[in-house]
Amino acid sequence: MRGQDLVPSWWGLVLACGGAEGITLEEVRPAADNPSPSPGATLQLLWRGELLALLEEAGEARGLRSAGKARLVARLLEVLPGDVLRARVREAVCARGDWRADVNA
Repeated sequence: MRGQDLVPSWWGLVLACGGAEGITLEEVRPAADNPSPSPGATLQLLWRGELLALLEEAGEARGLRSAGKARLVARLLEVLPGDVLRARVREAVCARGDWRADVNA
């Protein structure tokens, strides 16, 4: 079995080769869209506060403000369609900006 057979067909593959002139990168297979993304897995990219904000915007946060992340994800999967969830997750992640702390400080 070849290595590229181990990963999904929509994953792009790049081969790194070392040589006398340094490392070169060669595209083996271009990336494509995931044909069946999981809305639940996509929601895991969000922080708890972002999940709660989505529920509040949908008018579905009542009784969930102190709930854990798993319960918030489950409720979002019940009330919003997958395409809307994917779009909202993308917006939320892009809106974070430079949120990482400087680990060397």
